[in-house]
Amino acid sequence: MKKVMGVAIVAGLVVGCSALEADRSVALDEPTAERRSAAVSGPLVIRVINQRPQSMTIWAMQGTSRTLVGSVRGRGSAVFELPRAHVSNGSEFRLRADPRQSTLDQRSDLIDAREGQSIEWLLRRGGGDRIRIY
Repeated sequence: MKKVMGVAIVAGLVVGCSALEADRSVALDEPTAERRSAAVSGPLVIRVINQRPQSMTIWAMQGTSRTLVGSVRGRGSAVFELPRAHVSNGSEFRLRADPRQSTLDQRSDLIDAREGQSIEWLLRRGGGDRIRIY
């Protein structure tokens, strides 16, 4: 009787483990709705290259709202991650750089960055800027 119960337990474990393994392989092969939404809602990566001597505070502006992105030193660069919740996917927005010791701010052209894209914003020393989306 003990042998029969032992064999039944081992058989049950083997069947249960193989079913669990099959479920796990399906979960790894097929992205779930949660994984797909997490990929879509990933942060927007923004790289700012500041060739100007002043440090800048960087803002993301959409409609009437603005969100602090971060700050970058004079003649320096920085990489920021902006949560997608702050910039609606598929909607245009601008970046704004406020110099710390001046009232002359710099605003980018309208930006339309889609999921999976990153932004590079070059603030030129003599004025002007350049946006690259990649």
